[in-house]
This record gives sequence, structure tokens and C-alpha cells, in this order.
Amino acid sequence: MLRQQKEGAEKILHPFPIDPDVPHQNVRGFTAVPHPKGLSYDVALVAVHALSTIVRFDPLGGDPRNGHAVVEEINMAQFLGDFWSDGIPLPIEDNVTAAYDDMPELIDPVTGDPVRFLGPWVKNHPTGQGQPDGAVTPEDRNTWYLIRRLDASYDFGQIIDPANPLPMTPLRACRTGRASPFPEEDGRVIYVGGFDAATPNSWHNTAWIYRAELAGVLPPVQSDFVRGDANSDGFADISDPVYVLSRLFTGGPAPQCLQTADANDDNAVDVSDSVCALNHLFLGGPPLSAPVDECGQDPTPPKDADNALSRDAFAPCDA
Repeated sequence: MLRQQKEGAEKILHPFPIDPDVPHQNVRGFTAVPHPKGLSYDVALVAVHALSTIVRFDPLGGDPRNGHAVVEEINMAQFLGDFWSDGIPLPIEDNVTAAYDDMPELIDPVTGDPVRFLGPWVKNHPTGQGQPDGAVTPEDRNTWYLIRRLDASYDFGQIIDPANPLPMTPLRACRTGRASPFPEEDGRVIYVGGFDAATPNSWHNTAWIYRAELAGVLPPVQSDFVRGDANSDGFADISDPVYVLSRLFTGGPAPQCLQTADANDDNAVDVSDSVCALNHLFLGGPPLSAPVDECGQDPTPPKDADNALSRDAFAPCDA
């Protein structure tokens, strides 16, 4: 729980429902950040270790009884489970968010926007990075990091040097990341460090530091879009599946943003998307996957980002 001390008195600000048998019942990384909706005051981020979550404290957004609101921004077990285990949350004991001392600010060299670097404590990919037999190769023996953007969206990446794979037990605890203090690197470089302490499972008890170009660490920012609005006219209607069919069979113009044309959310644009859209519009078929009705990001991006559909600027969302 979080407590407030004032003139010797103590007040509980917020209790977290944590199983008393779960270890590491602490909060970490208390950090002030701008309000994700651009309001004129800051909010606070905190990592709840035992719940594998990062929550946001909004000091003015709550009800009159406590004056604050608490919003879960990310559940690490579910977030990584969406990518690694087909949406099944990872066991918390294998994957515990731990922002350690802080969530340092970095500046995206492409957009100029500030982002936050978060160091999680994560067991290695549960299936050996997707190897069919579950084998763990030397290239798999590295840990992960999180990036939080101003709008409270999250990305993640791996800390790895493919040219120098680790011969030992995988890295686990990414504890800090800092933009380079060296003038000759001009803010283009990040240093990431960790310490994997010895445990009953004979962890390797090693401190480590990696160096990387910041542009390669931050995933590219994707434009917002509306699924189903393939012709970018601001409406999802019959003209959109017709537009896709025209592109596929008569050489018509390509959608400005391919994600909008992927009506069935299978990371491909083909005739099945027009069938899906028409089924929804006229036969009572299931609704299209988010984002629909309003601009947003894909909540279930493809696991292989290198093969994702391009998502160029979508005019209705940029207006």
C-alpha cells in the first residue's frame, strides 16, 4: 500500500490487493510524468512488484472520498503473454515488473518526444524465442525492456548483441537505462545495465552493461487509424470493401494505410477482408477488431513486427 506521512500522522493513500503468500510485496519506481491526455498537471507512475503491473496515480481524477484515481496502465504478465503465449498471461513468478529506482526519461531522436525507459525483471522467453522444440539458443539468453510513450502506450524490446551471444544463464533483471553523458555521443546513445543476483536457482550473479544507438532502441511510432475505413473518407461503409476489391482485382489505388483495409485483423489484405466487412455491415456478422469508430492503435499487433502491415499516416486521424 502507499502511505502519506504528515506531522507524524500516517494515512493510507491506496491499498493494493496482494496475496500475502506472494513474495516481493513492494512498489517501485515512483515517477512523475505529464498527464497522458495533455492536462496541465503531472501524474505519478508506480510499479507494483507482486501484481506485475504499472499503475498511474491521478491526483485530481478521483472521487471526493479520496481525491485521486488509480489506473492500471499495463499488466506485464498479460502484455508479454499476448506476444509469447497466444494471449495467456505468463505466470507472475516468471515475469515481474520491477521499475527499480526510477523510470528515466529519454528523448526520441525521430519525434523529439520524451519517453520513459523501464527496466523489468523478466524470465527468458518461455518457448526459447519460438523455437519449435522449445530449445534455448545462445541468442535467446538476453533480457527485455519497456518503453512508455506520452499517451501511456507501451512497447518492448530485447537487450541483445547478436554478434556476442551469451554462453551462460540468460540475463534477467534490467535495472537502469540512461542517455549517454558523453558530449561526443550527443544524446544518440543509451547505456543499459543490470545485475542478476545469485538465487536458490543458481543465477549467475553478474553485473552487465550494454550500449546501443537510441534510434535502434525505440520502436517506431505508428499512426492512429480506424479499421474498416480503407478509402480514408472518415466512414466505414460499403464503399470500403468495394475499394479493397478494386485494388485487388482491377488495379485501383492502394489504401493510404494498409491496416485500415485489414478488416479481419489477420495481418494481410485480401478478399477475405472485403467478405468480413460486408458480413458485418449487412449480415449481422461480428464487429471488426479495434480500433473501430474512433482513431487508435492496434491492441493486438502482429508478433513479428518486421512482417507487420505498413501503417502510413491516416488522414482522418491526423486532421
